[in-house]
Amino acid sequence: MNRRSYRFVSASLLAAVAWLGAGSALANGRFPAADQLIINPLDPLHIVIRTTFGFVESRDGGKKWAWTCEDIIGRIASFDPPFAVNGDGSVVVAVPFEGVSVTHDHGCTWARAPEPLAGQLAVDVTLAPNDPATILVLTSTNDTPPDAGPTAPPEFLNLVVETKDNAVTWALRGAPLARDFIAGTIEIAASDPDRLYTSGVFGDPLQGGIERSEDGGKTWIRTLVPTGRDLGGVYISAVDAKNADRLFVRVLAQPDPLTNATPTTLLASTDKGTTWKELAKTDEAMLGFALSPDGAKLVYGTIGQGVFLGPSDGSAPFEKVSSIQNRCLTWSAAGLYACGTDLGPPPPETFAVGLSHDMGRTFETLFKLSQTCPAVCPDDSRFNSVCRMVWELKPGVTAATGATGLTCTVDWAKTAAPDGGSGSDAGKEEAGTGGGKDAGNDPGQREPTPGNSCACRVAALASTGPAHVGTAGFTLLGGVLFARRKRRVRVPSRR
Repeated sequence: MNRRSYRFVSASLLAAVAWLGAGSALANGRFPAADQLIINPLDPLHIVIRTTFGFVESRDGGKKWAWTCEDIIGRIASFDPPFAVNGDGSVVVAVPFEGVSVTHDHGCTWARAPEPLAGQLAVDVTLAPNDPATILVLTSTNDTPPDAGPTAPPEFLNLVVETKDNAVTWALRGAPLARDFIAGTIEIAASDPDRLYTSGVFGDPLQGGIERSEDGGKTWIRTLVPTGRDLGGVYISAVDAKNADRLFVRVLAQPDPLTNATPTTLLASTDKGTTWKELAKTDEAMLGFALSPDGAKLVYGTIGQGVFLGPSDGSAPFEKVSSIQNRCLTWSAAGLYACGTDLGPPPPETFAVGLSHDMGRTFETLFKLSQTCPAVCPDDSRFNSVCRMVWELKPGVTAATGATGLTCTVDWAKTAAPDGGSGSDAGKEEAGTGGGKDAGNDPGQREPTPGNSCACRVAALASTGPAHVGTAGFTLLGGVLFARRKRRVRVPSRR
């Protein structure tokens, strides 16, 4: 693969270089926002949200929210890490070039997973639909031989690593994927636990592909995904819970050089990824996607265009049901959750996370950024030193979110009025690529106006299921991988 194949990572490569020299995650300059939501498979009141300033969780269905800073998890910076939640409440988060970080106590302590994940580039994390103790991690780490010539194609170590005991122990599952494949996302079919799907790119010029296994990862079969000439990435959005042959993917083009908008095409296959049908297209990043629990309907959303609802088989046009600036969607038995853009106090009423009981037509506010409070952890915990420092930094979390800590249980959270005003004003002043999942990785970009998806990054595209790596995360990592290949050295981990 020659340099032309990496045109789509050129901007992201610069962002990657900036990341490698970045300090505190609070220096990421991002617009404060929620960009993915996952519900505990055994406890619907336990909700975990990834934000651009850390993770926030509720254990009472959204009445109270506890924040964990990125710094205690790992070197995340401006990357949107894929994550998953086990049935016992454990949270597994991918950390760039450091495998995954795990907490078993709601964010108070974190630990890196050992081999075979240590030092690997984890690009996706997914929960087994029928086993809440099992999580799969997909890695795609540059493994080009040091003595390969300048024209030799890059090679990647693509592993599926599994835990069956709530992220306590880890082991390889099946065989590695082909070494020419740059993997991006992984899904497990609910109706057939041996059916695995991964997505990614390969070849020169780049092509989109699906690697499918029907024997639990022992063997892999590749099929092609139709893509345009300017391919940015291919991401699995969902596998039908009742039909293992039916899956949905989003194909992203390269970002527009002027607006940074990332056109997206939503495709569906009913024959294991052999043939595809186009369902929808957007002229910016399709950050939100969710399949209804019965598989009959789906919703998708963008920041500039809102939320659209329609039949999942594409038999009728999609209807616009909401104008919220959408950053993620998750559909559960409780209703349709959405990440919006919280612009501070009303009017108009905006939210970071909302819940709809009428398929996206109206939302009740579940979480506003100003509700952010630190998690309650033992006094001698590392959380109370690391995350307290982040909380008290000015300007920082309180400035970006508008949180004052007045309603928080943690004493040190009770600060004066936030330095910088409301979440809306502070976030915009601090600059920011917003949350979400698009190819805009430049930490100096500001929050987009409607129609411009520059602030949304596609790292962990939200769906009814687990997290998914997306274009920004994927191209960012692709840029780093390219840099590593050209230098013939491994980027050191930051432990």
